[in-house]
Amino acid sequence: MPKIIKNIEGKILNAASELFIEQGYEKTDIRQIASKAQIAVGTLYNYYKNKDVLFYAVFEHKLTTTVASIKKAIEKTDDPEQRVYNFLRLMQKELHGNSKQGWKHLYKVFSQKKELLVSHKDVNEEIKKLFKNIETMIQNIYDDYSIKLTGSKIPESISIRMKPTIMMMLFSLTNKLPNEPEENIKYLHNIITCMCRIGRDYE
Repeated sequence: MPKIIKNIEGKILNAASELFIEQGYEKTDIRQIASKAQIAVGTLYNYYKNKDVLFYAVFEHKLTTTVASIKKAIEKTDDPEQRVYNFLRLMQKELHGNSKQGWKHLYKVFSQKKELLVSHKDVNEEIKKLFKNIETMIQNIYDDYSIKLTGSKIPESISIRMKPTIMMMLFSLTNKLPNEPEENIKYLHNIITCMCRIGRDYE
């Protein structure tokens, strides 16, 4: 009777993610991934036909879990201001968490091999959809907070600049001041508050 392994895909994705980070994409092979996942090579090929496809899957899986995490953080409260705090804490953890599955480590690998991600049309379209979902959720978080503060949404001319600005600042602050997470979050919250209030009179 064949051995039943629970959550095989999860084991494969976690193993591949860790090895891509530790060794780089080029130095990681399917046998190593199968060994780390504690499955047979043939079993792995039943799920992913080659390393490129597995690489796509790791990236897509991380985006999917990030979308789910943001939704969960939002659903914890109905208060728009608390949603801003929840979102900032989540993204700080995602960007600079100690976990090898975090964006802090994965981003380096994906940025080096991004041509693989854009070369596959179907995968690239799915990744674009996931990024769009994340962008929409962030926009809704900021808009709801702006409505609470000012009675109106953030003007598009501000929001289009605000979203990347906050993410870059979050990345920079948590990189330079990793031991002051709450101070970083408070600082960014104050900036978001100012941007929301400026937006009321911007246009």
